[in-house]
Amino acid sequence: DHMAFVKARSDFVKAQLVRTEEINFVREKMKWCYRREGVNHLQNCRDITLQVPLHILLVMVVEALWVADMS
Repeated sequence: DHMAFVKARSDFVKAQLVRTEEINFVREKMKWCYRREGVNHLQNCRDITLQVPLHILLVMVVEALWVADMS
């Protein structure tokens, strides 16, 4: 049972690292878009901006499910 817990924790950490990198990638896209678009960045970068809360929400839901599954 201990080995199953260690494996589950390891899998969770790997998945969390992947999600963190996805968030960083979207953040870099936003930064690039803001610089490219200048004063029109609010209109022209909206689709990229809307991706960020979805990624953060996904991280929160998966963490909550993992914690509930472990108890």
